[in-house]
Amino acid sequence: MRPSDVQDATRPAAAGIVVWMTARQIPMAGSAAAIVFAAAQTLERPLAIWWYLAAFFGTWCVYLRDSAASCDAEDAISQPLRAAAFRGSRRWSVLMPAVAAVLALVCVVPARPGPVAWTMLFAIGGLGLLHATRTSK
Repeated sequence: MRPSDVQDATRPAAAGIVVWMTARQIPMAGSAAAIVFAAAQTLERPLAIWWYLAAFFGTWCVYLRDSAASCDAEDAISQPLRAAAFRGSRRWSVLMPAVAAVLALVCVVPARPGPVAWTMLFAIGGLGLLHATRTSK
């Protein structure tokens, strides 16, 4: 794979939109919302859409931060398209996880979680961000 192939594949285009979305961890964040949906259906406890959006954006924040932290290390070898997407713009690497975190918080507030749920959400998010931050060392 040539370096120009990596740069070209990270730009949105009609044929490359799936690659573009995958490099930016969108399917991984979507899988979090899908797991919450599956659990709600299995337990027969319908949830407001805010929970699915909070799961999507919260997970996306952690994956974006992890990808930004590892773009020069393991992703450069195992995921060159994703590494190129995050290495190409340091602004993207800092701004997008922050935006995703804010959107997750904005979405979880209307869901009205109780104190136990808030504690669990912050613990899980904190552990995810701790992992993503520690991978950059």
